Amino acid sequence: MAMTLAGSDTLYIRISADKIIFARYDRIKDSTLNYCVFAANPTISLGANMRSALTRVSLAKGDFSIVHVSVSSPVTLVPLNEFDEDDAAELYQYNYPAGLSPQVVYFDTLPRLNAILLFALDRDLANIVTDTYPSATFHSTLTPLVLHFAESSLPVASSGKLFANIDGDMMTLVAFRSSSGISLLNSYRACTIDDKLYYLLSVAKAWKVVAQTDEIYLVGPRPTADQLQEKVRVYLPNCFLVKPEEVFNRHVLRISRELPYDMIILLLRAY
Repeated sequence: MAMTLAGSDTLYIRISADKIIFARYDRIKDSTLNYCVFAANPTISLGANMRSALTRVSLAKGDFSIVHVSVSSPVTLVPLNEFDEDDAAELYQYNYPAGLSPQVVYFDTLPRLNAILLFALDRDLANIVTDTYPSATFHSTLTPLVLHFAESSLPVASSGKLFANIDGDMMTLVAFRSSSGISLLNSYRACTIDDKLYYLLSVAKAWKVVAQTDEIYLVGPRPTADQLQEKVRVYLPNCFLVKPEEVFNRHVLRISRELPYDMIILLLRAY
């Protein structure tokens, strides 16, 4: 997709297991979105895919004063007043062992929610990005989502909201109860619809969802989200789909169905 770009010197990069998205967008002016979705080759590492993308994607070339890198990976939620940056890597890797590939652990601060999100990226891939873009900063793809969900939950008085975000084979559940802020955040590898249903219902039970008043919101690609909604409603009737075209009345991004919901929020809201 190519539209007229109005002098934006910010590059957005979204990295996930199956694709790398490059985007430029001037939020001051309409019709200024340019993006490219680079499908990752599953037979080689993400680092090798990034090297290939940087060579082949013209949108990635240039001098940028800001490079915002969004990383799709599991996160660990830490209370802000208990966080020590020196312990970040150990804490994250306790929950998600690095395995054979060394990782770099990063964190996003969510002061309004009194929380820290820890996430990680393969060290080789992180070095490739920073070597190419020295000004690059790394953030979790969940950060704009969590902040957006929190705002959506503010009017809640006596009920709760549970959000399920589907991103490839990873599903993240984020819950808010009344005005007490975020009360739950967990990520799961859930390949099939039944896997997603199992984890969602298990969390709903542990979180003591009240079927008559609490609400479940599903975010993700169609028809996966539709299929999951149908199954969830057998047990929890207040289950709804989040549709970007209904949430945001901005044509240039509404028609960009290749962009994940978290990236649409990031571009429009600048969380």
